[in-house]
Amino acid sequence: MNAGRQVAYGLLVPSHLETYSTAMLLALTKGKIIAAIVFSFFLLCVALPGVAQNLDLEMAKKSYADNAYNCALMAFRISAKAGMKEAQYWLGLLHDRGHGVGRDSIIALQWFKKSAEQGHAETQRGLGVYLEEGVVIDQDLAAAANWYSRAAEQKNAKGLRNLAQLYVWGRGVDRDFGQAAESGNADAQLMLSRIDILGAGVKQDPAKALFWALLGAMQKPDLAEWHFDKLREQLKIG
Repeated sequence: MNAGRQVAYGLLVPSHLETYSTAMLLALTKGKIIAAIVFSFFLLCVALPGVAQNLDLEMAKKSYADNAYNCALMAFRISAKAGMKEAQYWLGLLHDRGHGVGRDSIIALQWFKKSAEQGHAETQRGLGVYLEEGVVIDQDLAAAANWYSRAAEQKNAKGLRNLAQLYVWGRGVDRDFGQAAESGNADAQLMLSRIDILGAGVKQDPAKALFWALLGAMQKPDLAEWHFDKLREQLKIG
């Protein structure tokens, strides 16, 4: 009976553990626990700084919203120096607006550049504005168009609008009403509609003209009235 129990118990022990003593098994288990603790500590060391920085950033934004600019400035500065692109944007904004610090467009530009180069869309647009205006930095319309384009690629609405304006007037880029219209510029959309209505240099296309007129009317309904009046005649509507 005892022998049977010994055999049955022996079948429950994995064959690769049969040669280990109890002390050796305990040592192996202890080693695994220590390894797990060390690995967990390593993960915490990697993850916690990022979590802390995000919390600091949110607290800084709240301070800014509450007009506690000095507190916001200190918090944004810490995160910005740590390389956080959003904090760099905010720090640049504080210097640009003179909130919590003397207004200094040069320092603002330096932080905007750091943030934009890391891919922050709104900062890319802001850098484009600096380059387009040419007040703080030498005007460079081609570079402005490039930064607006990079912001627009990230679906930044203001960057898309600014880029469209450059296409409308041919500033830093070839004048292109089609590109401007596709970028959401109402003036360009209504201009294309007018061209298709009148057949100016192209074959009249009332359907296409209506498409652009509808888009343009969403932003500038008053300016679109002429287009709809002409299209009613062409399409015999009403």
